[in-house]
Amino acid sequence: MGDFEEYLDSHINEKMFRYKLTASDLNPANPGVAVATVSTKVNAVGFYKPGDKFVTYQNTARVVKFPENSNSSSGATYDTATVQVKKFGEKRGDLDNTGKKITWRITLNEPGYDLGNMVVEDELQNDRTGRLEQTFVKATIRTWDTVGKVWKGEPATIVPTQSGKKLTFNIPNVKRKERACNREHNRA
Repeated sequence: MGDFEEYLDSHINEKMFRYKLTASDLNPANPGVAVATVSTKVNAVGFYKPGDKFVTYQNTARVVKFPENSNSSSGATYDTATVQVKKFGEKRGDLDNTGKKITWRITLNEPGYDLGNMVVEDELQNDRTGRLEQTFVKATIRTWDTVGKVWKGEPATIVPTQSGKKLTFNIPNVKRKERACNREHNRA
């Protein structure tokens, strides 16, 4: 199979891909049928709103028939497919009553995928005005009880590596929504 060509469709102002089927793409045992499988990498960061459980993506394929030795199409057919991508996690912050301590809660792997070892990176940032700096205090991790729908057991301490303001947490053996990372920061 050849390569897809990327182009801008000026009618709808969207990036498109095109591929010209050739005889080598066709299966002689199934004349008149061509199957194209296309996959897309999805970066779901920022697409979820609070309370969302999934985001739906849509993809439309168009097949255009060009008669032999012609640049004019003799018709087109369309097909659309959708897929729902489950929300992976969420980061929330709670400020204590003194206004000097923030507890960040990161819920990971909400769909329950078998991810193996996982790396979570986060950067300590100043407040919105840029004046108040955050400093790392501690982090804990807990297991989610899928039956009781509660975090179970006592939190275990997890120690990140820190490079400047960037924290890196290595979390082993993530197989389902079973981990939450609570990170506490002091505001200067």
